[in-house]
Amino acid sequence: MAEKNNKNSNKDSKSGENIKKSAKKENIHKDHRKRMRERFCDTGFKGWSKYEIIEFMLYNVYAQGDTNPISHAILNYNNNSLRRMFENSVDNRMAEDIHGVGEKTVLYLRTLKEFIDYYLKEELLEEKVRVDRENFPKILRSIRFSENYEDIYMLCMDRNMYLKSIVNLTEASDETAASVSPDRIVSCAVRAKASNIILLHNHPMGSRKPSLEDISMTERSSDALNSVGVFLVDHYIVCGKDLSSIRMSMLGLG
Repeated sequence: MAEKNNKNSNKDSKSGENIKKSAKKENIHKDHRKRMRERFCDTGFKGWSKYEIIEFMLYNVYAQGDTNPISHAILNYNNNSLRRMFENSVDNRMAEDIHGVGEKTVLYLRTLKEFIDYYLKEELLEEKVRVDRENFPKILRSIRFSENYEDIYMLCMDRNMYLKSIVNLTEASDETAASVSPDRIVSCAVRAKASNIILLHNHPMGSRKPSLEDISMTERSSDALNSVGVFLVDHYIVCGKDLSSIRMSMLGLG
């Protein structure tokens, strides 16, 4: 395992050496980084392609040379999806599968992902957003559900339904199910001083229908929360841009 990790970590430096050699052979990229930085200072990323954005961001990993080929390799591997790129940065699969991409590159992309997630949540909390039909899509956009596994999140609100915190509750997860104990839900709700909560979890396989375990967890969690004076507003299944209410399903209305 240590030998495998060393190989992946060396890929960043080897790739850096390769792009430096390439830069020496050809002069077409002379002052390219300078022009890219000047362009960014003038317009930000407006009008840039995804490949150019990743190329520019990778200057923070590779001190010299042309990062454009690595940018193309990363985006092609992830079907031109930034979301999938960030999703795959959580583990080391890109370092293992993409020639020239090592652990430092993957760690940098994961750092960006975590920073973006942190910023979006902080922005919501500072705005004092009320959890209602109008604001719910915005709140959902701030939550990065896995494309491969089930995640469980909890929205904690005060008695007037203003958002207090967003908590990732995922304890165990595989391709078919994620689980969390009612005790942990209660503990997090009490810690957040929440009066109302909403549970959210995704179904990567695309089915909006709640499983028997989904319904059981909702019932048990609702009872446990009621015992400490917290109301479970609903438990939603997220499938892409679609939502399914487990409470409505339990009432035969979903």
